[in-house]
Amino acid sequence: MSREPSSEGERVRLRFRGMGGLGLALLVEAFLSGKVLGASTETLSLRPPMRWVPAWHADPRPAGSRIRYLILHDTETPGVSEARVIARHFRNPDSAVSAHFIIGKRGEILQCVPEEWRAWHAGESYLDGFDHLNDISLGIELVNAQTGHDPFPSAQLRSLEALLVYLMVRHEVPWSRVLGHRQVTLKPDMKRDPADNFPWALIGTAVRDQLARFEAPDGRAALTR
Repeated sequence: MSREPSSEGERVRLRFRGMGGLGLALLVEAFLSGKVLGASTETLSLRPPMRWVPAWHADPRPAGSRIRYLILHDTETPGVSEARVIARHFRNPDSAVSAHFIIGKRGEILQCVPEEWRAWHAGESYLDGFDHLNDISLGIELVNAQTGHDPFPSAQLRSLEALLVYLMVRHEVPWSRVLGHRQVTLKPDMKRDPADNFPWALIGTAVRDQLARFEAPDGRAALTR
């Protein structure tokens, strides 16, 4: 009789048994600990406070892929305000969904999938000649009912701004590649997030203002475009 894995670490390692190699070992470590791999001290100084709550549904990105897009979602959960409620859903073995980050209405940030791993957030998707956007994107979930009138509180938006600046700088993603799920999905009648009242212009201005301190010599000024 086979025994059940005794820990989350064992479950992760069993899941990728046979793939082997140091690279995989580092990915497993990142998954279990939330450790950020390969970021400079300067970039890490931009990383906003967050708590690590690993999702079950994630896997390594295809070899050679790099992060090109940041995709914003909302959770479509009336009556929910806390990020931890969504994190519990990501840990449900039957949910088959995850995102790299969740931001609650009070501004708390949970990280559920390492940036180096692929989260299951974009589903069937296509943009600029790329399909399977999960391979080359990071997913950010905002707790919201998606009714079009459920507010995105200022604390939530401030956390989003800080997270976007960190991710844009670290992965060299310009503002033009910060997108909503509705812009990349192949099911636009079903996937309409973020909600119609999401303040794109407000967020864009705030993020550009924060990025303006990074001047042209290191190439980061281009991130504001």
